[in-house]
Amino acid sequence: MTCIRSRPLFYYVALATAALVASGCLTSVRPPHGSGSRAVSTGAPWLHRPPGARYNATVFPVSDGDVVLVKKGNAYGAFILRHQQPGPEMVTGSGPPPAAPTQLVPRASERVEYTWYFRSDGRGTFQPSEERRVERGYAKKAARTNMPPFRAIRFGPFSVGWSSASPGYGWLYYPRFNDEEVLRDDQRFCVTGETDITRIDARDHRWVYKGSPADPGVYADGSKVEAKSNSRRRASHR
Repeated sequence: MTCIRSRPLFYYVALATAALVASGCLTSVRPPHGSGSRAVSTGAPWLHRPPGARYNATVFPVSDGDVVLVKKGNAYGAFILRHQQPGPEMVTGSGPPPAAPTQLVPRASERVEYTWYFRSDGRGTFQPSEERRVERGYAKKAARTNMPPFRAIRFGPFSVGWSSASPGYGWLYYPRFNDEEVLRDDQRFCVTGETDITRIDARDHRWVYKGSPADPGVYADGSKVEAKSNSRRRASHR
């Protein structure tokens, strides 16, 4: 799926990079989850993962306003990140990554707000007219956790790790690392690139749900995506 919404230049550079990553011509990267490293916008942090590194973050940072779908069993959810901000000692630039580092942001902690939607009846739409079937809410901060990255987007049965990348952008974390097997009952999510929740059906075959960065993914009905065809989708489903 091609996103028509205008994006910053770095986004399109990242799409081209994703194709190289998928073909094996370029290693990709983010500090491994649990390494104690923090993401900083000092270039393109998703471009350089050392060979053999363990990681479970998305290849691309997720921007404010993007709809993220999450699935676990027969339950579907969606959330939209807003007002993402880095914490202290996070070097940032004047714009989205890869902006040059210019200042320290004097904030007490990483910050994010998010709108969430959840339904457990097996359906995948989140229309205002479905108020009785869809739970929804707004969180003014991420939940604290005891494990890196120490913040999570949490609602219903879902919990997705989050950390900031730069103002307006953040990383999401899969439940499994790139070298781990994704189990049938694991939570999976999909970054859609869409910004209008009313145009989305979480059961649509446009969406590929993944449980790790290396997972080819599954469709909403549980059928597996072939690795070859999924490589053509990585640019839009990260």
